[in-house]
Amino acid sequence: MNKQTFVASLLALASLTACQTQPAAEPTNKDIVIPEFTVDSVYTPTAENLAARKEFADSKFGIFLHWGLYAIPGGIWKGETAPHGGEWIMKNWKGGIPFEEYSKLAQQFDPQEFDADAYVRFLKEDCGFKYLVFTAKHHDGFAMYDSHCSGYNVMNTPYGKDVVRQLADACEKHGL
Repeated sequence: MNKQTFVASLLALASLTACQTQPAAEPTNKDIVIPEFTVDSVYTPTAENLAARKEFADSKFGIFLHWGLYAIPGGIWKGETAPHGGEWIMKNWKGGIPFEEYSKLAQQFDPQEFDADAYVRFLKEDCGFKYLVFTAKHHDGFAMYDSHCSGYNVMNTPYGKDVVRQLADACEKHGL
């Protein structure tokens, strides 16, 4: 497999928010609270935060990985292509896929060939990425880590392994 194919596959494969078992309802105007800002409430970053921002800016070349249950149908539900691709299929397919139906995808999640160490090593050494950001929990509410907030997570799939932990360990090992 060449590098372009591998990166394209990885990007297609790849997907932490508040603990919930279902996606949050759309907010209404009464749910929106606009805080009052005063001179005393202005955020002042710490020296450590500023240093981290500089390091991020200096890194320049990184990868944002999105991967989750939505990769299983690949943008097609009940034989029809969903508008706007697969990542938002739960919301965009004909007005939405009910959570009770969509969540059954977890029973199919079993990426036996996933090798975080090999992916991270490739991204760092062959592609030259300086950092990796992984969407650990997407809008569909499924956590790709061992969540103690909800059972709707990767540990309760046939795969049963913490993807985020594997990626974090591999990033630490390879300095990504």
